[in-house]
Amino acid sequence: PHVQSYRGGVYHFVLGDEPAAGMAALAKAHDASLFMCLLAMVKIQLHLYTGQDDIIVGSPVAGRNHPDLENQVGFYVNTLALRDKIHDNDNFTAVLERVKQTTIEAYDHQLYPFDRLVDELNLPRDVSRAPLFDVMVVFQNDVFSERSTKTFTISELDIELETSRFDLTFIFRETGKNIRVGINYNSDLFTRETVERIGTHFENLIKSVLAGKDRPISDLD
Repeated sequence: PHVQSYRGGVYHFVLGDEPAAGMAALAKAHDASLFMCLLAMVKIQLHLYTGQDDIIVGSPVAGRNHPDLENQVGFYVNTLALRDKIHDNDNFTAVLERVKQTTIEAYDHQLYPFDRLVDELNLPRDVSRAPLFDVMVVFQNDVFSERSTKTFTISELDIELETSRFDLTFIFRETGKNIRVGINYNSDLFTRETVERIGTHFENLIKSVLAGKDRPISDLD
């Protein structure tokens, strides 16, 4: 649409023990975080879908890197724009190393306000889309555990979102041996069936990388 409507939905699925363990092992082998591995996977998937080699993805940071802010009430979150070049002849290791370096450098400047970045870049504004990127990647460590008392039980539910700030948002949650994934999507652009296929493709891509991480990404399934 000519003007962003923010209508959306969300599709939830779980990466099983094997792909989750494989991702964790890859991260450890390359001295990277699990977030960096999953971010590299998303960027490869976007490259394979679009043929574009200049991939910018957004990601939130907590904004509480000073000890005095740890117990403060308030919204300190800032947004990073993570930009990488992805090429067909790259293998996964090469992409991961590039994403790792980009992420580390972005964390070094994580306090730079996103709004100021947008203003100073002075890019043409388009009300049908976000200013710097169309895809967000969120990673969360799961700290929730079900609790019970004599009178009630507290448990967690997946909320069926009906809004979307971006075209796609990949939300990863590390939960023990598994990784829970939610894909929040712009329903003006994608049907739920399409997003379910995106989820299946993501799982297949992980399995393909684990079977041959040194292959060029253009050969991955």
